Amino acid sequence: MIGTDIIELEKIKHHSKRDYFMNKVFTSKELEYFKKKKDIAHIGTTFAAKEAVFKALGTGWIDGKEIEILRNRSGKPSVKLYGRLRNKLREKKIMLSLSYTKDYAVAFAVIS
Repeated sequence: MIGTDIIELEKIKHHSKRDYFMNKVFTSKELEYFKKKKDIAHIGTTFAAKEAVFKALGTGWIDGKEIEILRNRSGKPSVKLYGRLRNKLREKKIMLSLSYTKDYAVAFAVIS
C-alpha cells in the first residue's frame, strides 16, 4: 500500500498559529520537536506524512494523534502508531520519505 501527500507550507503556517489545530493533529513529542526546530517545514512534512499514511491505508483522515512521526538523530523519519491503527497494523512495516522546498512539503509512505 502506498500513499503520498503534498502541502503548501503557507497553509500550514496559517494553521500552525491555531492551538486547536496543533493540539488536535500532533502528539506532545511532535510539538516538542517543532519547538526545537523552529521551522515550518518540519510541521509541514509531519502533517504530510500523517496524510500519506492515511492515504496508503485508504481510510481518509481518522485521528492525527494515532500516528506519530519521529526522527532519529540523522533526521530519518519513522512512524509510531497508537489506538486502532496500532492494532490494525501490528504486523505491518511503514516506510516514509519526506522532503520540502521553500513552498511545499511532501511525504511518501509505503506500508508492507
